[in-house]
Amino acid sequence: MFWGDRVRMPEIILRSIRFAPLAAIVAIVAPEILMPAGTVELGHFDWTLPKIWGGLAAFISFIWTRKMLPTLVMGMAVYSLLRYWF
Repeated sequence: MFWGDRVRMPEIILRSIRFAPLAAIVAIVAPEILMPAGTVELGHFDWTLPKIWGGLAAFISFIWTRKMLPTLVMGMAVYSLLRYWF
């Protein structure tokens, strides 16, 4: 940390800091996936959006493999195919 060994952080804070990057990424990516362009609320949720299916495919791929590369490839493949067809 910035203060080195002079300041001791409580263990609960050190464990909580691990989740900060994940929370930031979810806060940025989730609205982009779940809401169509130009909307400000989730009430306009549309299952026909390729972003939703690409995100769902990436999520399932990550749960299944626990690896980043298959997650990216699967999510982008599903998104690209659906975007091309629809």
